[in-house]
Amino acid sequence: MIPDATGDFGTGPLSSAVEIVALLRAHLDDCGPTQHMIGNVLIDVSGDTATSRAYVADMHLGTGALEGRYFRTLGDYHDSWIRTPAGWRLSHRTKLHNGLLGDIVVLGMPGL
Repeated sequence: MIPDATGDFGTGPLSSAVEIVALLRAHLDDCGPTQHMIGNVLIDVSGDTATSRAYVADMHLGTGALEGRYFRTLGDYHDSWIRTPAGWRLSHRTKLHNGLLGDIVVLGMPGL
């Protein structure tokens, strides 16, 4: 990921890699085991930029007082990439949620 990467994971726009990492840590650091299955990846490369789209199904398990609870999503990642001297790096990610199941408190968020 490049330092000025942007994103939106369904909680509002993020304007830097630092903000993206902070959001992910806020949701996952206190969560139990997680799994993200990625499939049907489509990539379009044009010179030193690329876009990709992939289906994602993720599972997050609760821990501690939340043991036995889970939160799952089905969605799509829509990504933009840039080729750098160090290789391809993510410059933007949008996650579109198509389905939610379980209890979002597993991710440290208020219940729906």
